[in-house]
Amino acid sequence: MTRPNITIDGEERPMTDEEFAAWQNEPEIAPAVTVLYPVDLWSRLSNGEADAVEAAMATQPVRIQNIFRAASSYRSDHELWSLLETVATSLFGPSRAGEILASS
Repeated sequence: MTRPNITIDGEERPMTDEEFAAWQNEPEIAPAVTVLYPVDLWSRLSNGEADAVEAAMATQPVRIQNIFRAASSYRSDHELWSLLETVATSLFGPSRAGEILASS
């Protein structure tokens, strides 16, 4: 691996051995995980929006429907989060979907 340069006070120079070792060992920061509890999801929806979500989810396979019904939380790192985003965005647009799917 090529050793990168470092810029300090506007001056660029090669990293020292200590700086390079620290740079290599820096932990990767995991992206934040959104956790949304069903009570918050359903509370944020109007009655009409809730009906629309129910109708959209009714078109999903039974397995998917039951996962969403049984979930104690919806997490952005779960494989089905993208479905929840797609449903919310297609029904309500990106702005409203963002409000509905915000972390609890």
